Amino acid sequence: MRVAAADVIRQVLTENELDFTESEPGAFVVDLPGERKLKTTVSLTVGPQAVQVHAFVARQPDENHAAVYRWLLERNLKMYGVAFAVDHMGDIHLDGRVPLHAITPS
Repeated sequence: MRVAAADVIRQVLTENELDFTESEPGAFVVDLPGERKLKTTVSLTVGPQAVQVHAFVARQPDENHAAVYRWLLERNLKMYGVAFAVDHMGDIHLDGRVPLHAITPS
């Protein structure tokens, strides 16, 4: 199932003419076109049970840290499969996991 998920991801990225690299089988880095930013770099890593998704969102907020982090936590309650996270520097990331059986071309 793991190989099949990697094959589907590779096929979809290629068919949609998205810029991506595959540093090792099942480890993709893709540049997705954005609306507010020109692009968002996303990593997709096929694991034994799920595909891990990771994207950098923004650097540590310059102002209103508490309000920004509170908004992120409130958003996390409304999202499924992904969640905002903050690293040790205060930078904001989006992380998630998708079960292998849910990886389809659609």
